[in-house]
Amino acid sequence: MRDLVSLIQQAEADKAIRVLVFASADPDYFIAHVEVTRVKEYREEAARLAGEASIGLLFRRLSESRLVTIAQVDGRVRGAGSEFVRACDMSFAARETAIFGQPEGGFGVIPGARGIQHLTRLMGRARTLEAILSATDYDANLAERYGWINRALPASDLGGFVASLARRIADFPVANLAVVKERVNAIGSPRSTSFAATRTSLAKASRTRGHNIVFKLR
Repeated sequence: MRDLVSLIQQAEADKAIRVLVFASADPDYFIAHVEVTRVKEYREEAARLAGEASIGLLFRRLSESRLVTIAQVDGRVRGAGSEFVRACDMSFAARETAIFGQPEGGFGVIPGARGIQHLTRLMGRARTLEAILSATDYDANLAERYGWINRALPASDLGGFVASLARRIADFPVANLAVVKERVNAIGSPRSTSFAATRTSLAKASRTRGHNIVFKLR
C-alpha cells in the first residue's frame, strides 16, 4: 500500500504519464482480500494521500492519477482486491486461473471501496445485483461476458499481451494520453457523491443485526 501511495504521489509531482502493470508473483492469488491485520496501516496510508482514512478514496485517487494502470490478473481476486482491479484503467485475466468475486454480502456488509459504483456502470443493474447479493465467484470467461474485465486470455498469452499493450501505449504522445484519460474519467468515473452514499450505507449495514427471511410465492 505504501508503494502504491508513493507511485501516485510521484506521478502527480512530476506531471508524468507512466504506464504501470500490476501483476502477482503468486500464481494462485492476485489480491485475495484486505489483510484484516493491516487495515489500520492501509487506512493511515490512504489518509496520507487522500486526506481521509478511506481505502476507497485511495482507489479513486489511483483512477484519477496520471498513471495509466493495467491489472494483469492470474489467480483469485476478491473483495477489496476486485475493487482495486476496478480502480485500474484496464484489466486482463487468465482464463484458466483468474477468479473474481465480491463476497462481502456473506458477512452482512457491502463492498465499500467503490465496487458497487464500478460494477453497476460496467455490468448493469441486474448483473451487479447478482454478483454482490450472491457473493459468488466468477471465472474469467464469465467475468469477460459480464463486463467485469476488459478480456480474458489464455494464461500462456496473458503476460505477452499485456506487455505489448503497455509498450504500445507508452510510445504514444504523453499529452494525448493525459487528455484521453481525463476526458474518459469525466464521463465514466463514479461521482464522489455516490461513493459518500455507499460509505453511509456500509456504516449502517455494519451496525445492523438480524436474519434474512425468505417467503415462497405460490
